[in-house]
Amino acid sequence: MIAWARLAAACVLAWLLTAAPTAGAADAPPHRDALDRAWEVLSLPWMGRFAPVRVLRNRLLVALFPRYPYRDAKPGYLVVVPVFREDRRYRLWGGRLGGVAGTSGHGDAMARLEAEVESTFRVGARVRYERAWDDGRQDGGMVTATWRLLQYAHADVRIGVGPRWISGRSAAFGVAATVAVDLFPSRPWVVGIDGDVGTIGDRGAAGARVAVGRLFRAVEA
Repeated sequence: MIAWARLAAACVLAWLLTAAPTAGAADAPPHRDALDRAWEVLSLPWMGRFAPVRVLRNRLLVALFPRYPYRDAKPGYLVVVPVFREDRRYRLWGGRLGGVAGTSGHGDAMARLEAEVESTFRVGARVRYERAWDDGRQDGGMVTATWRLLQYAHADVRIGVGPRWISGRSAAFGVAATVAVDLFPSRPWVVGIDGDVGTIGDRGAAGARVAVGRLFRAVEA
């Protein structure tokens, strides 16, 4: 009887020794980066009972950026994931740099350079510089702060507002409101639609553009 009791005790002890590491591994918290720890500091535990905090946690910090659209067989440019992410290959920001050169509707030569930065927090900035050569030379540009209104893997919509200007023989300043839509129907195609409306001096100003591009890794033509 004593031998059976000793055997049972030995089996229980062996089970505890083998099960303890497994239980500890299963209950171990996931690895957290600086963003996760900062969120814990900014959203104290008792604040989780308030709906606005839950909305920020569940909806605001959900879009991450690969190095370029369709990378790793993703459907588009934004990777929508929970705040406490595990894949560290994706970044908290994305940037674009592009340009256009050609002729205007009047046959005048023109060129445009654009740079845009977006972030996981939906806020960003866009800078546009334009130059036209008609009977002289005229420069202009626009700087807008942007907000990503809608974000999905296949599409995103951004709105913005900021100052615009024209220099040269008819210098003037104004303000512009912008909207931009990017669509990612399937690799390697990108459809971009953007427009602006506002003022320049004492006149109204508006413009629109539609572009269809093909990606070669991180370069769009």
